[in-house]
Amino acid sequence: MRIKLHSIFVDDQQKAVNFYTDILGFKKNQDIPAGEFRWITLASPEEEMQSFR
Repeated sequence: MRIKLHSIFVDDQQKAVNFYTDILGFKKNQDIPAGEFRWITLASPEEEMQSFR
């Protein structure tokens, strides 16, 4: 099974990015400011990075 897109809301975005990249091995694809928050996309290390713009 391959997950193409999934949204996860978190209380602490930097803590979540650290967990998904440092612990689970995902790669940060995009980090777009959205007011006081950010729209962050991550990808599996096996997947080719894509831009969603």
